[in-house]
Amino acid sequence: HHRIAFVLFWDAEEGGHAVAVVGLDERAGTLLVHDPSMLRTTEYLLTILDQRSSPLGFRGMAVVGQDRSADLDALLPPDSAVVEAAQDYGRVLAAHGPSATVPIVADVVERFPSHPGGRYLQAVRLLDAGQAGQAQQELLELLQEYPDAPAVRVKVMAACRAIGNLAGLRQVLADIVERGVLPGFAAGQEWLRPPERYVFDYADLLRLSAATRDQAEAMLHALLRRRPASAGAWHVLADLLSQKPDPDAALLCHRLAACLAGSDEHYAQAYAAALAARKREDEGLQWLESRARALGSPRHAVGTWLSWIAALENRGYPERAIAACHEAIERHGRSAELLPVTVALFARLGLTASAEAQLPALSPPE
Repeated sequence: HHRIAFVLFWDAEEGGHAVAVVGLDERAGTLLVHDPSMLRTTEYLLTILDQRSSPLGFRGMAVVGQDRSADLDALLPPDSAVVEAAQDYGRVLAAHGPSATVPIVADVVERFPSHPGGRYLQAVRLLDAGQAGQAQQELLELLQEYPDAPAVRVKVMAACRAIGNLAGLRQVLADIVERGVLPGFAAGQEWLRPPERYVFDYADLLRLSAATRDQAEAMLHALLRRRPASAGAWHVLADLLSQKPDPDAALLCHRLAACLAGSDEHYAQAYAAALAARKREDEGLQWLESRARALGSPRHAVGTWLSWIAALENRGYPERAIAACHEAIERHGRSAELLPVTVALFARLGLTASAEAQLPALSPPE
């Protein structure tokens, strides 16, 4: 209405999305959108702006000349400070930790005592501070009010896992997965299936009981027919087949998961362990070594070295683990992720001088 295009953001389970809103068709009830995932302009239903979709509402960004800045200020709703506080919360948490976020949340709750965004930030602060039990109840209530809010779903599951509430976690996942399909927001009313992570997480819980194991397997096969590149689904299926037992099929599924998600250390370690269980230990160690050497020195490659080193020590090859440690230190130097592991390993194996040589790098600068 004011001829100001804007960028619209929304969260997803494992990331998010942003599009440029460049027009409005009031007759059709759609927004005209430039979506980076598409080649041409598309249309989204106006209902995507429903404030009930999240306790924080939607986030957007607009850029105008200085002569129009007053127009933007006039368009901001009174509770826009809640969304701004959520942005500040994330930055302060990353830089200074949970204790530094207390004033931000307290200010929002005082100014907007009944706003759901304030309740959400308060619950998230408790969760980040390690008080998952107190956070869980508020998050579960918010999930009832905002069942389609990805951020709330993710936090609820984090709280359930933190306190070991598998029954609560299973109920949340069941509510999401068993709804089947969700309405989309494109003008063509496309339908979306639940995010694959929820499906294989739910199947991972169902496989723990013999009564629901077949249901879990059917769920995973259905997911893999739609998403054959889902590493998480292959990994959970591997664990399920190991229970049956079907070791050959489980080993294949472990390999598929490890290859599809090459940077996932858990999947790589699980594949190496599965090879060891099949009397192919050397092959598993070679697999872990090849991952470490293939990625080499980039910062994100430290985890591959740690997986290989841990496997060498656990499988009874201390000399090779020590050699791998020294090579990893040469490649990654003062890595905060690598040094604590290597110092502890050297100390366990009686290499006191090597451990003490690395200790100064672990000390915080004065």
